[in-house]
Amino acid sequence: MKFPGTYYAYALILAIFGESPLGIHAGLLIVNAATTFLVFTIGRRLAGDAFGAFAAVSFAVSRSTVLCLGVFAHATHFVLVPALGALLLLTGIARRAGCVTFSGAASCWASRSS
Repeated sequence: MKFPGTYYAYALILAIFGESPLGIHAGLLIVNAATTFLVFTIGRRLAGDAFGAFAAVSFAVSRSTVLCLGVFAHATHFVLVPALGALLLLTGIARRAGCVTFSGAASCWASRSS
């Protein structure tokens, strides 16, 4: 059973890019780019620029393989964006007080999407 967040992500991608294989792959490309950027930002915040770049490149290369379902629009692709967004907001809690609310919302969205 999949929660409705995954279907909302599929519907949004189909609405923006069209109901074709090219549209689905374009949407997946945008989702993977956003996830890679979040991995870089979290890595940079936790351990510096070099670590963030290494983490982002490692993630992007591993996500492009068939073994990680990189060429298919699988539900895990859509769960990672809100989950990493929540983690990014949690790493910024020391700086901003409002991050707790948004990280909780992103965590809920990620758990409802899986």
